[in-house]
Amino acid sequence: MIKNNYKNLFRLKNKNAFVLGGSGLIGKEIVKGLYQLGATVTILDKKNTIKEKNINFLKFDLTSKNFDLKLNKILDKTKKIDIFVNASYPKDKSWSQSVIEKIKLKNFHANIKNWTCSHVWITKIIAEKMRKKKIAGHIINLGSIYGLVGQNPNLYKNLRNMNSNNIVYSFVKGGLQSFTKQMAITFGKDNIKINTINAGGVINKNNNKVVSPNKKFIKRYSNETPLGRMANPSEIASAVIFLCCDASSYITGSNISVDGGWTSK
Repeated sequence: MIKNNYKNLFRLKNKNAFVLGGSGLIGKEIVKGLYQLGATVTILDKKNTIKEKNINFLKFDLTSKNFDLKLNKILDKTKKIDIFVNASYPKDKSWSQSVIEKIKLKNFHANIKNWTCSHVWITKIIAEKMRKKKIAGHIINLGSIYGLVGQNPNLYKNLRNMNSNNIVYSFVKGGLQSFTKQMAITFGKDNIKINTINAGGVINKNNNKVVSPNKKFIKRYSNETPLGRMANPSEIASAVIFLCCDASSYITGSNISVDGGWTSK
């Protein structure tokens, strides 16, 4: 006789979830999924792209001054934080100049600050809040395959506005791998699960028309991927949502690749 009710392991009723960067390409799919499984969802972002009255929105810019105080103020008004997903992408105007050959030291410092504050400091804030409130919560950061392997310059060759060798992105996403493990060790005794999803290349579509990347890049990338294609945003979001559910209750400190087999080569 089957005793476990596996349906309940994927239900998020009475769970309170925050999604930083919830208005972005992958973030909004994560928000939709959490909401559909019954969670109360709050988007933290600079703008709201989901017009659903039952999904909360709070304006938040992690690159602003005293962002940590603002986040703490938001969280202090919240009775519980069961789920926190970081899908932010805090690039600034100098982001296109972050390739090794072009980047300037001041821009390096600025971008490193934005990205490390996003991944590291915010994860620390959330984990400590969960510990204080004695919540067995889930924290998921959105990583990248470029935190595991180097960028293939042939994919970007002769493509306008697309550059490889982004020194900031590889540094931060690579560091996120070991940071995830350290945080899992630190907060495991509090039953707080901390994981990272390393996403492969994602296609951005609007009304079934591809917005980005361009056709040449899609073809090149797909030819190098075992599954022969790039990901849809929902495929990355589905893995994130799994880590938010009780079905993943014994997973922490993991860096899970959702990349069509890219890092298997």
